[in-house]
Amino acid sequence: DVFDTEVFRSWEFNSTYPIRSIAFPYIFCGIPFFLLKAVSIVFSVHRLHPYFLLVLPRLAITAFTLLIDVYLKKLCILFGREFRPVLYLFSTSYVTLTYLTRTLSNSIETVLFAALLFYVSKSITEITNAAEKTKSVVNPHSITISCLTVAGIFNRPTFLFFAFTPLMFWIQFGPNQTLIRKIRYRVNSLLPGVFLTGFMFATCDTAYYKGIPISSSEIFTRDILQNLVLTPWNFIKYNFDVKNLAEHGLHPFWLHSLINIPILFGYLGIIGYVKYWKLLFEILFVGMLRINIIRALFSCSFVFPLLLLSLFEHQEPRFLIPVIFPLVYLHGSKIWGKKGSSISRSVWLTYNASGLFFYGFFHQSGIVRCALGVASKLLFDTFSCNEVTLIFFHTYMVPRHLFNIGVHRYIIDLGSANFTVLKEELTQVYQIDENARVYSIMPATVSKLIPDSFAQSYNFSLVTQYGPHFSSEDLATFDYSNKNANWIQLLCNFCSLLYLDVWELSVNK
Repeated sequence: DVFDTEVFRSWEFNSTYPIRSIAFPYIFCGIPFFLLKAVSIVFSVHRLHPYFLLVLPRLAITAFTLLIDVYLKKLCILFGREFRPVLYLFSTSYVTLTYLTRTLSNSIETVLFAALLFYVSKSITEITNAAEKTKSVVNPHSITISCLTVAGIFNRPTFLFFAFTPLMFWIQFGPNQTLIRKIRYRVNSLLPGVFLTGFMFATCDTAYYKGIPISSSEIFTRDILQNLVLTPWNFIKYNFDVKNLAEHGLHPFWLHSLINIPILFGYLGIIGYVKYWKLLFEILFVGMLRINIIRALFSCSFVFPLLLLSLFEHQEPRFLIPVIFPLVYLHGSKIWGKKGSSISRSVWLTYNASGLFFYGFFHQSGIVRCALGVASKLLFDTFSCNEVTLIFFHTYMVPRHLFNIGVHRYIIDLGSANFTVLKEELTQVYQIDENARVYSIMPATVSKLIPDSFAQSYNFSLVTQYGPHFSSEDLATFDYSNKNANWIQLLCNFCSLLYLDVWELSVNK
C-alpha cells in the first residue's frame, strides 16, 4: 500500500471477507512507512534497507505501549499506593520486553485495556466523591470509555471479553439510585461515543476494502452506507464456526488457565488465582459492601476474561497478554515492595530472564535474522541475476515486506508441508527456467531429513546458517547412534541443529 510492492496479504485482511480492521495497521505500520518513504524521496534513496522496515513499526508500537507505564503510575498515585514496585514488576516481565514491543494486535489491546481500567477506576472515584454532595447520577468519562471500548473491539473483537468487567462495574456503581435507572443513564451516556467511533472505524474499513474513492462527501457517504464493512461482526461469525478454529488448532478448555497463565506470568499468575479465591471468600463471609471496589474490579478483570476466552477452543498465550495490567497493579508490591523478599525477586528475575531469552532470541528467531540477511544480500549483491526464488520450508510465516529490495523475487511459503510438496514446487520452478536461482530455507533439524532421492535430482549447497533457531514443531534431539561419542560431542551435535539453514539449489545435469 505504501511502497507499491507485491506483498502477501494474510487471510484476515482479505477484501472479500475481512475480519480485521485496517485502521491500527495503518497507524502503527503505515505512518512509519510513509515517513520512511518521504525521507527516501528527499534523500534520493532508491532501495531501503530491510532493517528500517522491521524496526520502525516496532519503535512505534513500543512508544505506544509506554502508556501502560503511565496508567500504572497514575493509578497508584490516585489510590495512594507506591508506584515504583508496580513499575519495576511490569518493566522486568518478559511479556513486556517481548510481546509488547512487537506489532501484535494484542499489544494494542493491552494498552486500550489499561486505559479503560484507568478511566473506569477514576470514574468510580469521582462518582463516589460526587455522591457525598449530590444524589444525581453522574457519568464522568463516558465518552472516553465508550471510544476506548469501540476502538478495542475494532482492533480485536475479543476486547469485549476484557471490557465486560470494567463496564459492568462502571454501569452499576454509583449513588443510591435504582439499578434500572443507573443502567439507563450510563448506557445512554455511552451511545454518542459508540456510534461516532464505530462509524469512523467502519468508514475507514469500508473505504479500504471496497476501494471507495473520496470524491464528494455526499457520494462518499452514500457508497459507504451501501457497502458497509463491519470487521468485528465478520470476526465473530468466523470464530463461532468450529471448523474455522480447527484450521488454527483446537485446544482443551483448561489450557489458558493451567498452562498459558503460568507460562506468561510465572508465579505472579498463581498469586492472582490465590488472591481471587481469597476475595470470593471475603465476599461470602463479609459481604460485597465491605470489599474494596477497586480491588474487586481488578481481580475480576483478571479472572473473567480468562474464563470467557477459555470458552473458545483455539487458545494461544498471547490472547491473555492484557491481563498483565490488573495483575501487576494488584500484586506488584508483593514481589518488589516491602512485602516482597529477595527470594521472590530472584525467582521473578530468573524466570523472566529465561522467558526473555527463549521468546525474544531463541524461539523461531532465525526467521527474522534470515529475512534480514538474505534481503540485505539481495539488496547489495544480486547474485548476478534479477530473479530469485526463495522457498521457506517448515518455518513460521516470513515477513515478506522485508524483501522490498528492487530484485524480482518469488517467495514460496510451504509451511509444514512434506518433502513431496517441496519436490513438486521445485519441479514447477525448474520447468519454467532450468537455470533459475533457487534458495530453500529450512531448520537444521529438517535439513538432516532430506531424502536421498533429492540428491539424484538436485544439488544442495549450504550457503549460510542463522541461529539460534528453535522450532517446537521440529525438535532437535540428541543423536546416540555413535556409541563412542562423549557428552561434549553429543552436546555440540545437538547445538548444531539449532539453526536455520539457507540452501542454494541447482539441477543435477
